[in-house]
Amino acid sequence: MRTLITCILIATSFLSLAQPGFIKILGHPYPPCRLADLLIDNDTIVTYASGASSSHGIWFAKFDKNGKHIMSNIISKENHLFLVLVDHYQILQTNDGGYAIYGVGYRTDTSANYYNYFMKVDHDFNLENLSFFDEVYSKFPLSYSVSLVETKNGFFIFTATQSYYQAVLIKIDKSGNVQWKKKLSEPNVSQIINKIKKIDDNTFIACGGSTKFIIKGNSDLDIEWGEESFYFFALDSLGNIKWSHQWVSNNEYEYLALTDFQKLPDGGWIFCGAAGKYYEGIGEKGGQSCILRVDKDFNILWEKELYAIGFSSFFSLEKTIDNNFIAVGHSFEVEAIHHKFNIDGETIWSRTNRIGEAYYFNHYGLGVLSDGSIISCGSDFTGEGEHRNLYGYLMKLTNDGCIDISECPDWTAVEAISKEQIDIDIFPNPTSYFVTFQKFNEVLQKPIDIEIFDVMGRKIKNTTIPIFEQNIDLDISNLTNGVYFCRFYQDETLLFVKKLIKQ
Repeated sequence: MRTLITCILIATSFLSLAQPGFIKILGHPYPPCRLADLLIDNDTIVTYASGASSSHGIWFAKFDKNGKHIMSNIISKENHLFLVLVDHYQILQTNDGGYAIYGVGYRTDTSANYYNYFMKVDHDFNLENLSFFDEVYSKFPLSYSVSLVETKNGFFIFTATQSYYQAVLIKIDKSGNVQWKKKLSEPNVSQIINKIKKIDDNTFIACGGSTKFIIKGNSDLDIEWGEESFYFFALDSLGNIKWSHQWVSNNEYEYLALTDFQKLPDGGWIFCGAAGKYYEGIGEKGGQSCILRVDKDFNILWEKELYAIGFSSFFSLEKTIDNNFIAVGHSFEVEAIHHKFNIDGETIWSRTNRIGEAYYFNHYGLGVLSDGSIISCGSDFTGEGEHRNLYGYLMKLTNDGCIDISECPDWTAVEAISKEQIDIDIFPNPTSYFVTFQKFNEVLQKPIDIEIFDVMGRKIKNTTIPIFEQNIDLDISNLTNGVYFCRFYQDETLLFVKKLIKQ
């Protein structure tokens, strides 16, 4: 059976040291958990999750680069207080080698009041600090990314109010005591801040999304939403805004949010996030994963949206070992998305994976190992009612986007042997209507099967060069303009992969 770039893995663990990558399902004996994020600490995978025990604690764990469990610890709070996370809450490595998180606690012996908390553990996950402070949320925590960063004498935490989703910056000292809080959003402007990074002791860069609104009545729900924009800004150590920039999408999207960013050597920036609009016939907003580049003067150089109508978003962005970029996220079709691209926004490879039955699904954390391998994480609910199961998973890809060696787009070992015997030319390339696949010099002694995939790993077309023939023509006029990958097989063995451009 041939392995496609789009994969489905139903509640099994795919892990082999002979493989370049893996999908590791954290089922038994690991506790049920909802992985929120990960980081790479000297080629060790550090991750954490909520819902990790009957006491609803936080589970910290380390795995080596091959997915082998190194150590873990569950930290819980007694007296009916649950420690939970909501979607993408960031884990931060601190300057002393430990780790810090922000979360939400709630009590079950009262009226389910919610409390913000800050947790600091040492390098071996021993609890050093667990501090609770005043509520930012009025009733229930929002399912939005929460970002934190270490300052010279404490931490910044970005979160949001429930009312109108307005951005709040919290400054705490190293012991978790609140020093001050600021609501950064202007009146009648909703702002969700998804990522903050430290540049120096007096400069912190953050990104997110901004939406104007008008309050029409007394209810928080009786509002009219207006123009949306990407939002990017810098703060000083006192929380004052040093500069800010907003962009309305060039493609007239109505929902815009930046979720992560990387600085470029020329002073410009690369972003990932989501862009969407109201789709007629669907009756709701849908989002597409997006990537965006601006120059040092914050002019948009290019903006690209990817993946199907419905909803998808990138959440994390990293530089790769070969000076390109990898973005990860998930789609409405409950699939993990990995997308590698270059500085010009051109796709290098892209893949989607359905991990389980996907009752509920998220895919957030991202890190790059010293050998270039890409690590990401997520979690999934499967089943219903009392049979519903929660589990986290880790995923490792090579720099070429491979899990199994048979699906690598860089076929160096196979190609070195096969090209001496068989080579297929593709022409015209680029093309708009027909493409010809041709073997030169002599006719085939065995047929060659050709499969064509789009950049999301979906098989679009297939054909075969018959035995005793040298070429075959294929009509691709109905394909969308873009880049496609042609895989050539003989006797079920992959020979090589070539690029085809439809224009």
